[in-house]
Amino acid sequence: MLIEIFLLLAFGIACAFFDFRYRKIPNYLSYSFLLLGLVFGVRDFAGLLSVVASLAFGYVIWKQGAWGAADARLLCAFQCFSLVFIQVKWFFLVNFLSSVLLFFVWIVLSRQSLSIGNIFSKEKRHSFALFLFLGFLAGVFGFSLLLHPG
Repeated sequence: MLIEIFLLLAFGIACAFFDFRYRKIPNYLSYSFLLLGLVFGVRDFAGLLSVVASLAFGYVIWKQGAWGAADARLLCAFQCFSLVFIQVKWFFLVNFLSSVLLFFVWIVLSRQSLSIGNIFSKEKRHSFALFLFLGFLAGVFGFSLLLHPG
C-alpha cells in the first residue's frame, strides 16, 4: 500500500501543479495516472463498473465545458485509487462534490465573479485538478474515519 500512496501523491501533486501553473495537464501524465489506477485499483467487476461510471460522469462534465478532458481522466484515476484505500464504489460522486465545494470556496475567497459565464468560460479556464486532488484526500480521510472510527 505504500507504493500506491506514493504514486497517488506524486501524480496528484504533479497534475495539480501543471493544471495550476499552465492550465493544462499533459496527456502522458493523466493517462499514466489513470493506467496506474486501473492496475492497482480495479480488482473485480463491480470496481470496473464504478470506474466506467466515473469516466462517464467526467465525460458529461467535460462535454458541458466545465473542465478539460484530463480532469475527467483524473476523476476516473482517483476513483481507481479510492478502490485501493476504501473500496467505496460510488466514491467518485463524493470526490466530485467535495471538489466542487472546495472550488466554490476558492472562488469566494479569491473574490472572483461567481457567474455561470465565469465558471464555464473557455477563455478563462480554471485549474480544477487541485480541487479534485484535495477533494479526494478529504473524502478518503473522511470515509476512513467513518469506516474505521477506532
